[in-house]
Amino acid sequence: AAPAPAVVSSTGQPARGSVVELHPSAGALRAQLINQTSSAARAGESVLVETSVSSCEPCSEIERAVTDPAVLSALSKVRLLRIDVREFRTELAGLRMNEPTVPWFYLLDTRGQPRDAISADEWDDNDAENIAPVLGAFVHGKLQPRRTSWRGRTSL
Repeated sequence: AAPAPAVVSSTGQPARGSVVELHPSAGALRAQLINQTSSAARAGESVLVETSVSSCEPCSEIERAVTDPAVLSALSKVRLLRIDVREFRTELAGLRMNEPTVPWFYLLDTRGQPRDAISADEWDDNDAENIAPVLGAFVHGKLQPRRTSWRGRTSL
């Protein structure tokens, strides 16, 4: 499978690989999610949100791994939106994307709402070899069993 296309952050700055970094300067989080979800749908892409914090070592390790060809292949046809929880704390709570740890990955529906989520605890070391098969299975609805339960889970 071909790697996901490069996209830019919501601030207009180039983003790495298939990652869009959302920022408060681009507007309300909900509006940005709706915009990204709509744009992704037109491009035939799913949307995956990653919550992170700049001082989080696992987040940094995952950020490096996402540029690996194996992860890019696993996330082909997926738009990865990276959100710093410190910048959007209040809005994330209202969207059921406010787990007490980071990083978490939320698969969004066509309305920009989370329909499923996993934490980085679903794999061992934060390297491409471990991340690619888990995220690939997750975005295609085939990740079973789960190590961690998402508390925001609703009936699908």
